[in-house]
Amino acid sequence: MHFVSPALRLAIVSCFTVIGTGCGDGLTKGRAAAALEKSFPSQGVCWATSDMANTRFPLRVNFDPSQRDGNAILGALAQSGLVSLSNKHVVDNPDGLLGHQVMQVDLTGAGRQADAWNERHGFCIGTKVVGDVLQWTEPTRASDVQESRVSYTWRIHAVPTWARAPAFQALQGMDEPVEATATLRKMNDGWAVVP
Repeated sequence: MHFVSPALRLAIVSCFTVIGTGCGDGLTKGRAAAALEKSFPSQGVCWATSDMANTRFPLRVNFDPSQRDGNAILGALAQSGLVSLSNKHVVDNPDGLLGHQVMQVDLTGAGRQADAWNERHGFCIGTKVVGDVLQWTEPTRASDVQESRVSYTWRIHAVPTWARAPAFQALQGMDEPVEATATLRKMNDGWAVVP
């Protein structure tokens, strides 16, 4: 029979406690990356209409200057010859006095041949993936909620052949990683991005 001193027992229990805590469900680089990737759209980075079920070419869409990524995708598609873009004036009422400008988007023969249009998701240039988790704050606890601020980079992955044309390289994430931040919250099943 071996005698173990109380001090040694305490040291052993303390070591196992520290090891157990280190292997717990705290925030790690891998867990942060997994939570971030779960928040990215599963269909990828796409330009689509609001009513994909009733989409027929040529499309007439309201030009929205706030949709920077979508407008950039359309511009790159046009530069690559996959779509043609034109402005049209649409009259909204029978007397012909009021109207507004819309953009007409038509799929070209090259666009059809490249299979650039996906009937469920639109023009998708690839999927968004985490490039690197740069840093995160120590998780803080407020109102019994644990949160951490994460700095990371993302890029576009799984780019289709037609989207490798030079016009697309200027789009965010295609050529260079993009830096971003997000807040993660500890949930009962792991970490998740706070919308």
